[in-house]
Amino acid sequence: MIIWLAVRLVRSTKSIALSPTSSEPLPNIEFSFVVSDIPDSRHRDHAFWALIRLAVDEKIWLMPDFGYWSRPLDLVGNYEQIRAEIKANEVGWEKKIRKALWRGAAKTNKVRSALLRVSQGKAWADVQEVKWKNRTDVARDSAALSMVDHCSHQFLIRTEGRSYSGRAKYLLNCESITIMHKSEWIELHQSVLELSGPGQNFIQVERDFSDLESKVQELLQNSEFAKRIARNSAKTFRDRYLTPAAQACYWRQLIRSWAEVSFRPKPWALTGGGKQLRGVPFETFV
Repeated sequence: MIIWLAVRLVRSTKSIALSPTSSEPLPNIEFSFVVSDIPDSRHRDHAFWALIRLAVDEKIWLMPDFGYWSRPLDLVGNYEQIRAEIKANEVGWEKKIRKALWRGAAKTNKVRSALLRVSQGKAWADVQEVKWKNRTDVARDSAALSMVDHCSHQFLIRTEGRSYSGRAKYLLNCESITIMHKSEWIELHQSVLELSGPGQNFIQVERDFSDLESKVQELLQNSEFAKRIARNSAKTFRDRYLTPAAQACYWRQLIRSWAEVSFRPKPWALTGGGKQLRGVPFETFV
C-alpha cells in the first residue's frame, strides 16, 4: 500500500515541477497516514491522512485512494486507461440499457443485502451478486462486469462497502445517473454532490433502498430530467473533479495546506562533522 502512495506523490511532485502556474517547490512536511478501509478510531484525537472518514473525524485529512492510480484486477485496472476506454466505447443516453445496474459482494454489509432483496425480480433492475474465487479473481460463473461495461446502463447503483466503496469514482466517469444511498462515510468528492436543483448530479435513496423503485420509475418516466442529471454528472465529475489533473491539483493543495498548519521539519541535523541530512530525499526513498 505504501507503493501506491509513493507513486501518487511522485506524480504530484512532477506536476508541480512541470506546472506553468507553479514556481514554488513543495514544502517539507512530516505526516502520518492510514491506508485501511476504516481509520483507527482510537487515534481520533490525532491528525493524519486517510482514505475515508466519518463526520466526527474532524482531524482526518482525506487523500485519494489507490484506485486513482490502478487496481490489480482484470475488471478494473489503470484509472487513466479506464477513462480512455469509456470515452472510446460509451454510447449515447438513448442507446443505454434502461435499467439500474449493480454488481458486488453481498456479504460486505447490510445495505447490499437490502439492495438485493428490494430489486429481486424487478424489470427495472439488473442487480446481481458477484462471487469471488480469491482476493483478485472472480468465480468463473460470476455475473461480474468490467467498470467500462457499467457505462452501458442508464442507472448505476453505488453502495458502501466495508466502509466506503472505491467504485464511485469509476461510476461517476460514465455519463449515466449514479444512485447512492445515504452515506455514512465521507469521500473526497462528497462536497460536489448536488442533491437537487438545476445542477443536480446524482440520485439519493434511503439506506434500506425502500424508495429505490419509485426513484427509478420517476427517472424512466421523465427522460429529459434523467438526461439532465446524467449530463451534470459527467460535467462535474468525469470532466472536472475526477480527472488526473484534478487529482494532481488536490495532492499539491493537500501538501501545501498541511504545511501551513503543521510544524516545518528541519531537513538538516547538526553533527560533529557539520550538517547531515535527516532521513533521505523522497526520490531516493521511492
